[in-house]
Amino acid sequence: MEITKGDSKEIKSKSVDGFGLRVELSDRTMYLKVNEREITSEWLPSLYFADWLDAGKTQVDKIIGDLKIEGRFDENFGEIVYPPLTFELVAEEYSWIQKCKTLNPTLTPVEMGELLDRDYRYITKESSALGYSLRKGKLPQAVLTKIRKEELSIPFDEGWYTLRSLALAVVKDREWVSNRLDKLGIISEKRKSLESGITLEYYPPESLELVMKCIREIPKYGDDWYTCVRICQETGKSLHWVSSRLGEYIEVSESRLDDMRVSRLHYPKYVFDILSAQAEVIAAKSDSDGWLTIKEIADILGINERSTSRNWII
Repeated sequence: MEITKGDSKEIKSKSVDGFGLRVELSDRTMYLKVNEREITSEWLPSLYFADWLDAGKTQVDKIIGDLKIEGRFDENFGEIVYPPLTFELVAEEYSWIQKCKTLNPTLTPVEMGELLDRDYRYITKESSALGYSLRKGKLPQAVLTKIRKEELSIPFDEGWYTLRSLALAVVKDREWVSNRLDKLGIISEKRKSLESGITLEYYPPESLELVMKCIREIPKYGDDWYTCVRICQETGKSLHWVSSRLGEYIEVSESRLDDMRVSRLHYPKYVFDILSAQAEVIAAKSDSDGWLTIKEIADILGINERSTSRNWII
């Protein structure tokens, strides 16, 4: 039974299930007036979606399966229920299926791109990968269906994090979080936003706790922090010399506002002390002209010549 906004239906049944409510009726006839349905915010069975779409339950269940939406058994309903926003996703796919029935058997890449919200070059590339080629500038509708099916196979983002959301959650810049994820060996994968439907790179749910653990393990060094520029100024070394050595300390750095209220990477004082000591040793060992050979620099710093030659400017 379909009830739309402003509509009234005569109900003679003893009980009616609808819109998440069960209405018990007496022997007399009762009229129900239902307001416009809002976005679903509760777990509901697929039968509700089928009623709202005036579609068959079998077809709705197939769409849910194609969308890879996972449900759970609910004792109150006595059947499988599906998460909030499932109806919106099912309705979009149902509308897509109905629309495809009205399309021409062949379409141009531009037309397919407009339907899939993709660039026509993406359509051409994907169709070629599927073994199809343009004929008179058009492709069979089967290409559209297959590309759509592949996109539907991408799982949703429920509980997963984008690099941006992780950075916001741990209050670190994206570069720092990205470096940490790489060192932890955490790999992203393509997932689809449950809210927007946009496909992005996402990291698994445990990523947040693992990154937070890394942050907790970083020693506290007090309030005296140094930017790359400040280290240059206080050691008298070039920007290249300092920045080439700061790479190994990126994990202990923090993004902070400088005196100009600009966000920059800051390093704890012990990093400055190490670089300052290196600069002093080099200065003390250099000849009267202030020059050293690469081998001499390597011996002073206790590193190999190859590593020194990559950062030879002092």
